[in-house]
Amino acid sequence: MAAPLAGITVLDLGRVISGPLCALTLAELGATVIRVEKPGGDSSWQLPPFAHPDGSMDGTRRTEADISLSHLKRDHGKRSIEVDYTTPQGRDQLLALVGRADVLVENFRPTVMSSLGLDYEVLKRVNPRIIHCSITGYGHGGPYQHRHGMALLVAAMSGALGKTGFPDGPPVTPGFPVGDHVSAVYGVIAILAALRHRDHCGLGQFIDVSMYDVMVNMLWDEPLDQYQDESRADRLGNTDLRGAPINVYPTRDGWIAIMGLSTAHLARLCVELDRPDLAVHDTLAARTAAAGEIDAAVTRWTSCLSTAEAMARLDAIDVPNAPVRSPWATRDDPHVDARGMLVTLEHAASPGVPLPYRAARLPLIMPAVELGASPVVEPLGASTAELVGVTDEGSLGGTPAADGGGHQVH
Repeated sequence: MAAPLAGITVLDLGRVISGPLCALTLAELGATVIRVEKPGGDSSWQLPPFAHPDGSMDGTRRTEADISLSHLKRDHGKRSIEVDYTTPQGRDQLLALVGRADVLVENFRPTVMSSLGLDYEVLKRVNPRIIHCSITGYGHGGPYQHRHGMALLVAAMSGALGKTGFPDGPPVTPGFPVGDHVSAVYGVIAILAALRHRDHCGLGQFIDVSMYDVMVNMLWDEPLDQYQDESRADRLGNTDLRGAPINVYPTRDGWIAIMGLSTAHLARLCVELDRPDLAVHDTLAARTAAAGEIDAAVTRWTSCLSTAEAMARLDAIDVPNAPVRSPWATRDDPHVDARGMLVTLEHAASPGVPLPYRAARLPLIMPAVELGASPVVEPLGASTAELVGVTDEGSLGGTPAADGGGHQVH
């Protein structure tokens, strides 16, 4: 029942999203994660609201012991230390930690670690077993490597932005930083593979994760070359080339998504619509060609119903559908609750006192092992005195919570 990564120590030098998320997933898998920040932390420490030591929240001001919401969500279960590794003393302190660690995660621009004298060649001389995972916008190498690598910019450069939106409208960014999140996941995959490789040969390695590579990988799962040859539009809105009806349709009180992927789906829906003439489109090519006519008929039908009524009638004829909900609807979703997907967070100064904000747990259920990071979050630098300057005989283990462990997901 032990956590899969129990005994593995990770140094998290990440900033804002992709690096910290990668390290958080490792913490959820049981690793001891030490968040290493320069004095004052990164800019996200200044983003409200803030958790006070007594467990209350404040949307306007931050004192020294307060924790910002972004760190509540991405840094629970981690130790927090401040080390100014831009100075000789701080660099030596970080290298001392490297000597006792298994993994280092960062998402700086490609030249930063080398400019600090902390590139992989230096790290592996200190600890040949260290695994250095670098997540960047465009990777280490290639003509774009020095470009700014923010999620919106990489989405634009990769073509992901150009594929999102409606044909007669501008490109539209996804409502959340897809590139950052998926890059973090690929970082975890690579680190797990590198740990397995180290089991065989005893040596660590450098891992180069490029957000651009990740976005290109996602896009080219689609047959883009075929689409180009056929001169298809880049942006299709909510429609799909795999048939009809596949779209988002208005109801009296909102919207409903419908995916009629087969001739049988359309045939059953035609009865509900009282449009038997549409059933003549009984091949994929015919349904796709008639998508406009089919969508118009479905729109007239859904517009007369509430979302709940449309769902009930579509469920009754087994046509795939789902309501279009606000992103925060899952906060009170019974399915989310049954799966235990949201965890309540705590300030390290008030363990056991739940904060009014929650974070998503690792979206895996593995009954044979223990998963989950502690819900406790440390203030910036809370573990510096304990962990910085540790000797070879010292320990880098432990978690912020007094009980130390993660939660078991059932």
